Amino acid sequence: MKRTRFTLLAVVVALALMGAGYAAWTQAFNLGGNVSTGELFIKITEDHEYVVLDENGEPADAADDPGFDVETETDGEGDRETITELTFNLSNMYPGTRISSTISFENLGSIKAVASVGEVDYPADYTLWDALDITVGGSTIEDSGQVKFDNFKDAIIGYVEELDPESSAVSAVSVEIVFELPYGSDDTTENLSLTWTIPIVFGQQN
Repeated sequence: MKRTRFTLLAVVVALALMGAGYAAWTQAFNLGGNVSTGELFIKITEDHEYVVLDENGEPADAADDPGFDVETETDGEGDRETITELTFNLSNMYPGTRISSTISFENLGSIKAVASVGEVDYPADYTLWDALDITVGGSTIEDSGQVKFDNFKDAIIGYVEELDPESSAVSAVSVEIVFELPYGSDDTTENLSLTWTIPIVFGQQN
């Protein structure tokens, strides 16, 4: 009887020692991750001026303010403040008036941005639009009617195109847009109005 008890105790001790032996062999594997997203941010600024020209195309003293105003809506603060909406208000424009606006686009984000056009609000009438001499980045916008308007829209997008992330070679671009009602415009341009909206949408490059 004593021998049996001793044998059982020996087996228990042996099993305990085997367990301790297996516990000494271990392998660890840690699976972790750090995930962050990029930023899409285009800073947009604008500078403008108007001048009245005489019959020789030279600046003249304006008897009346043509009623030029640029209305903007902005978002953000400090160096993160950007124009979200830009509207040219041209009232009482007359022959010889030239309006110029320089719009600057700077990619302060961390990913490449590609410009496209959203849903355009086209002019209801193109009479005044056709009478205007328009240039984008120094290039004259040709044709008439909606074709001329689409050429204008495409010229702006083509000028902006793609903007690389900040500190890259092509992270910023400026485009000058000029509207001029020629000095020799006839009476068909009197008492007209012109309204349009071109939404420029910046998205990631896929």
